[in-house]
Amino acid sequence: MLSAWSTTRTPDHEEPVLRTYLRKATLPPMALAATVQARVPPKGHKSHANHLQTQPDGFRKLKNMYFLYHEFPSIGPSEFADRYVTSETAPEEHIDIQDFATGDRLSIPCGRMVSWTVMGLPADDVCRVHDYANYYPLRSLQRVMHVAFPQTAPFRFRDVQEPAESFDRDLIRYSIWTTRSRRLHKSSTTDIEGETLVTVVVQPPWILSSADLRSFAECPSLQNDDPYKRKFRSNERLWAKVWDICLTHKSRFFVVTNYTGWVFGAFSQGWTTGFVTGEQRAGQTGPTVLEALVYWLASAHGIEGAWRIPEIPERADYIGLESFAILPQPPKRPLSVLPSESSSESNDDAHSDAGSDSTIDAAEVAEMLLNESDGVYSDNTGGTLRTFPFEAIPTHERVAAWAQRMGQISVAQAAQMRPGSISLPDGSSPVFGMPEPSQCSSSVVLGRAELTSQGGWMVSGVRG
Repeated sequence: MLSAWSTTRTPDHEEPVLRTYLRKATLPPMALAATVQARVPPKGHKSHANHLQTQPDGFRKLKNMYFLYHEFPSIGPSEFADRYVTSETAPEEHIDIQDFATGDRLSIPCGRMVSWTVMGLPADDVCRVHDYANYYPLRSLQRVMHVAFPQTAPFRFRDVQEPAESFDRDLIRYSIWTTRSRRLHKSSTTDIEGETLVTVVVQPPWILSSADLRSFAECPSLQNDDPYKRKFRSNERLWAKVWDICLTHKSRFFVVTNYTGWVFGAFSQGWTTGFVTGEQRAGQTGPTVLEALVYWLASAHGIEGAWRIPEIPERADYIGLESFAILPQPPKRPLSVLPSESSSESNDDAHSDAGSDSTIDAAEVAEMLLNESDGVYSDNTGGTLRTFPFEAIPTHERVAAWAQRMGQISVAQAAQMRPGSISLPDGSSPVFGMPEPSQCSSSVVLGRAELTSQGGWMVSGVRG
């Protein structure tokens, strides 16, 4: 929980009505359709159903994640709201009046202050869960921000869904706090104009359980450049997905929710480090989810008194990565997901390092090198390696480079290699007897080598 956010309160009769609303308005329960109720894991258990199609990739610079517990400043969400939501900034007449020019209106029911509601259809898929998050907290949040912080008026929440070809389409949706126009949002990857400050990522509770959400918040690192790691654990897959989404929309601040639980986070200036809070429950007060959301959006806007992303040492060429980075194309077929043996919160799911080694047999190498299609490299097990485009370098030259880097041949010898002529320095039986690619077969024998990108972005282990 956001325990570092203090809960000292001003008496109700001394505070503006909108401030009282922020303090008391808790999210109404989300009704679940009968078809999905049985899929929600028991309390304390993971779902093992979050099969996001993210995998280790060298382009993703995220390394470490830090849990924000005591790092918040003395002014937390509640005290921040006390400072800014005043009678001057939020007159009482704003409390239950819709702005017909923008459609803004407080939508979380709260006693006599806001009693109307129209949302309530049972949630049976990710779109309906996203509707709950969008209608109740995000719509109310937009109204509060525009009233209390007029400088945020150009920003609105816009819905974004995965591209039609994405295998994650049924698992995740998100909204962005942005100046972009609605007409641009046909997919999550084509809209690059305007400014986006916050991304709210939504997954259903039968996909992202409370235990999964806590596991996400407690994940300490992401090994994107480990050549022997081919698959992520569930919490790592979600971190990778959030990073990809935020980088796409140039949004360093994010929120991850299944509607019943909310986690707040941000990325460093160089995108190498993530910061994340504990889980905030929908019915919690001191602060409420709405107070925390106001605080987080204010932090993204850099408003005085809100939280600021810590400055950490990072490579200079990573600063501004969001302006020039190109994300890889999504996989053309679903990635394999190993069955899970454990459902308890205390154990990781099937995506542990055991059974997910990235090494391959030497006999598979030639076939791998020939299975190049639009920058996607796959092995004969159905898995996909890295998804960055590979320079058009002849196969025998790449193999010669491997041999040279592993010390089996000299630089001079590598420079003289021709198709079918790569062999050990002592002239014994061929090690890299690689014919032209069109003639390559699985009989090629490789010693231990490391496959690295000629362009610097593709990494995978190869072992004989």
